[in-house]
Amino acid sequence: MINELQIDYFLAVADNSSFTKTAEKLYVTQSAISKQISAMEKELDVVLFDRTNKYVTLTDAGKVFYDFYKEYRVKLAKVIDQARRTKESRYGFVKLGLVTGFAMPEELIARLRKFSIEFPNVKVAIECMGVHEQQYALNNDKLDVIMTLDTLIAEDKSLLIMPLTVIKRIAFFSKSHALAEKEDLSITDFANETFYTFKDQEKNLRSVLQEVFKNSDKVPEVVSFDSLYTAVASAECGMGVVVTNEWNTLTNTENLKGIPLGVESNIVLAMKNDSLNKEARVLANELSNMFENKE
Repeated sequence: MINELQIDYFLAVADNSSFTKTAEKLYVTQSAISKQISAMEKELDVVLFDRTNKYVTLTDAGKVFYDFYKEYRVKLAKVIDQARRTKESRYGFVKLGLVTGFAMPEELIARLRKFSIEFPNVKVAIECMGVHEQQYALNNDKLDVIMTLDTLIAEDKSLLIMPLTVIKRIAFFSKSHALAEKEDLSITDFANETFYTFKDQEKNLRSVLQEVFKNSDKVPEVVSFDSLYTAVASAECGMGVVVTNEWNTLTNTENLKGIPLGVESNIVLAMKNDSLNKEARVLANELSNMFENKE
């Protein structure tokens, strides 16, 4: 695959009629340029330069590609300019719903800032609420986009769901728990404990525990609450284990210790399929692509 660096070097050598002069102007070694040009010739299966004379000249094939890449660069510059103008011409207002108690990763915060710079005329308002309220707010047009767990909205066919990232699910227990100081502690050591969660995740947690404890004599009991606060408080008081995820700030307390459950949660963005807010779709795409392209 021809890359932009190879094109840069190819055009520069053709304009300067010299590998040496090009290397001096670009502050790179001549061998680095030669290596990229050779790779380009191999990829295109042609010889681009006649190197037999004092000055480097384009072969007939080289002239064809020179004209092509010169035109390509002009068109690319125009497309980039048009894209930038399109961003600046977008006007709108997007209501983004985040989950109360989630610690937003630095990447997401940085991307929201970048979006505001790239689309200065699109205003983003953030509202935090519980996972129970999010879907209701979205369906009643009080929010345009929500960030949530895929298991909470997977069955809602009216929503466009876009993957964002994955986070670990963690089992938290009291630091005063009898197992807290056990060496080589494993999640299966908690087979006799009660596992707490909030009600919308009860079915999913039961399924997860069936898999996690499939080789154990016992599968833990699951109890759900309307509020995750209650589940966390129960675990803090040593009454069981609360299962949540690594983003949840409710468990950021000196009273709890955590151990990975061995599974991950999918964090997604969701918006109504029939939403007329085009800027909301742009924002969702920008955020989703950020995590998708992350190394």
